[in-house]
Amino acid sequence: MSNRDEFSQSTKNRVAARAGWPCSFEGCTQGTHGPSAESPEAVSNIGVAAHICAAAPGPGARRYDKTMSREERSGIGNAIWLCANHATLIDRDEVTYTAARLRAMKAAREKASEEEQRSGKGASLFAIGPDIVCTGDLAQVTSGSWTLHLKHFVAGDRHELVGLLADLPAVRLKTGIYFKRAGRWPGPLRSASPRDGGRELHGDVPGRPARSAHRRAEAWERLRVAPRNKGPLC
Repeated sequence: MSNRDEFSQSTKNRVAARAGWPCSFEGCTQGTHGPSAESPEAVSNIGVAAHICAAAPGPGARRYDKTMSREERSGIGNAIWLCANHATLIDRDEVTYTAARLRAMKAAREKASEEEQRSGKGASLFAIGPDIVCTGDLAQVTSGSWTLHLKHFVAGDRHELVGLLADLPAVRLKTGIYFKRAGRWPGPLRSASPRDGGRELHGDVPGRPARSAHRRAEAWERLRVAPRNKGPLC
């Protein structure tokens, strides 16, 4: 049995999602997820949930802190999302890359991710029906239609999405897709197709007036979920 205090897959997914999926190393803009040519739905991941303080003592264990509990060592507070290059670099020089410096990088990246989401420059959260929440980009909204590129699951998973899409005629009647910052609230699904390791969804914009900012905020409060990221759409 290993004595390393490793991160769970859930912790890895959540630290990546909180960073917005790019590397958290200062000055690095490297994306960590993209399409793979192995199949139309395959995803290539070069991201690493790295330990700020080493997972176990021993030779090469950088920034190991014996005062930490096993739960703290394997918890999200001890994780930073990095590209493979910088995950290696920080474990070659603990003098330069101290725990305090890595935590500062992580905090800066999460703040930037939050600002990107608020400003519309980064990926946004989208709720699909009652059980699925994803990050993605609103590619296009016209007076009569919308296109959404989904990237990663926050709640629900690919199987739930496939089940929803398999019943498109019913979905068209009863399921809306709600956009966090849209002036108009796009309506039901019309079609879906694979795109760049994710899914591209298409639908119609109903001819109704925009909801007030107050009503949009109330609706999103009802849809808000705890950060329990399920990972890429693969």
